[in-house]
Amino acid sequence: MKGKQYFLIIIFTLIGGMIGGIISDRFIIGSPAFAEKSSLNRLKSIGAEKFVVTDKDGDIRAVFGLVEEAPTLMMFGRDGSLPRFLIFDDKRCRAELYLGANGEPSLNLYDEKGTMRTALGTVRIKVPKTGELQNLYSSLVFFNEDGNIHWSVP
Repeated sequence: MKGKQYFLIIIFTLIGGMIGGIISDRFIIGSPAFAEKSSLNRLKSIGAEKFVVTDKDGDIRAVFGLVEEAPTLMMFGRDGSLPRFLIFDDKRCRAELYLGANGEPSLNLYDEKGTMRTALGTVRIKVPKTGELQNLYSSLVFFNEDGNIHWSVP
């Protein structure tokens, strides 16, 4: 092919495209699509089999949903940050399930004033006579209203 033939092919392609665009615009009429406006400001429910929370690096930090067909909540720590599960009433934390600095599990229950009343697992307490902090492993401790030990095992 010579230069004139390439030139003619390009010209006819442009003219054909313009004619086709004009014809389709005149005879094939479409309507624009818009999102439906809603008066609701919030969702009432969301359905999913599983919700996964990831950190900025894309690592999974929490999973809530069906795992092996059972409802499950999992949380994963990373680099010194250990998972913690807190339950609040309208004012304060009332229950806390977490792993301590060395990975020891603990369940703490608080009263309406925020004072720890029950601790199960690894409990860090202040020894009244010496004032030093001591970790009690595999223990159950009940505290009175003032935060002092009422009863404990071991």
